[in-house]
This record gives sequence, structure tokens and C-alpha cells, in this order.
Amino acid sequence: MRHWAFSFLMLCATNLQAQVLSDKYYGGFAGLSYSANVGSLTKTSLATVDVEYDLGAGYILGAVVGGRLTDNLRLELEVSHTAVRGDGGDFTAVSAFGSTAGTFSGTNSIDYTHLMGNLWYDFAQGGGRNLYVGGGIGAAYLNVNLSGNTSVSENYWRPAGQIGFGGILKIDETQSLDIGYRMKPLPSGSVGLAGSTAEIGSYINHSMVIGYQRKF
Repeated sequence: MRHWAFSFLMLCATNLQAQVLSDKYYGGFAGLSYSANVGSLTKTSLATVDVEYDLGAGYILGAVVGGRLTDNLRLELEVSHTAVRGDGGDFTAVSAFGSTAGTFSGTNSIDYTHLMGNLWYDFAQGGGRNLYVGGGIGAAYLNVNLSGNTSVSENYWRPAGQIGFGGILKIDETQSLDIGYRMKPLPSGSVGLAGSTAEIGSYINHSMVIGYQRKF
């Protein structure tokens, strides 16, 4: 599924670039990523379990292709992969027999691939550099593996978006460096488990990235 989505995205990018955009470019980026803790609420016929899984640092890698709509607006298509890891968490379980709380250990991981359409506004242009701000919308394919008393191991799609800002520094007339910040919120959603349903809470991913762009 991800391969078909990637192929479709690249086909759209090629057609759009040829018809509309000027100063076309391609590039890639990498950086450090961080996600705050994520919670889940699991309900069975016997109990309700509220779990908070610890997440932490990870990485982001991506590729972009884009170009200018106007002197200040850039349209960009992005494919990126983010991975974050954490350890353990805590839980509270409530049943007809009472309630119990505790902590647990184990590896938590969330990997997600984003397919995004971005729009960036460039300003303070001059001297071979500029600042930008903007965002994008698209979809994310998640691979979620969470440990503990109510472990979760699921793959699913979710709508996604991002906002960001940064600066671009020209190396020469065809090459440039991009240094920026990205914030990608992911909405909550239900995943099916054996005999129950887990509601995975929404959470936000933060990334600092360094990218390379080249005109073509």
C-alpha cells in the first residue's frame, strides 16, 4: 500500500512541476525527533484499563520535490519516515473487584510514514538567504508497538498535518541548505485487540531538521 501511495505521489509531483511551478527543486532532510507520552484506554467485559506509554527521542528522514507558485509561495510534496522509542509506562485498571495501579517496563515504538502536501511562505529574502513559515496536510501510515499489561501492535492509516518554520541558506545558484522545525500532530483512533478495543490517544511529534535542496 505504501509503495502504491509513493508512486502516485511522485506521478502527481511530476505533472504539477511540469505545468505550474518555477524554480523547481528536489532534496532530502534528516533530523532529531521527539514525541511526548501517548495514552490508551482499553475496555473489556471485565475491566477498563487506562495506560500511559512512555515515548521519547528518535529520528526523521525524508525527501521533497517542489517549486515556486509565486515569488513568496512554494508548493512542496514530502515523503518522510519518523521513528520514536520509549520504555515502559504506568497503568490504572478498574473492574467490579476494585481498582489497581502500577508501572511496567518494556519497549514502546511508533514508526510512521508521512505523505504530505506542503505550502511554505518565504519572507525576509535577500543576501542569499530567507526565512519561511507554513504547513501541510496529508496522511500517515503508523506501525505502533506498545508494551505492558495491555500491549498494542497495530498498523493503520491516519489523516495528518504539520506546521513548521525555518531558514534557507544558499550555497550557490543551484544548491541550498534548509534548517527548520516541524510539528506533526496525530489524531486519536481505535485499534482492535483480542476481545477488546484500544483507543490510542492523540499526540504530537516535534522534529528539528537539516535539509539539502538542489534546483533542476
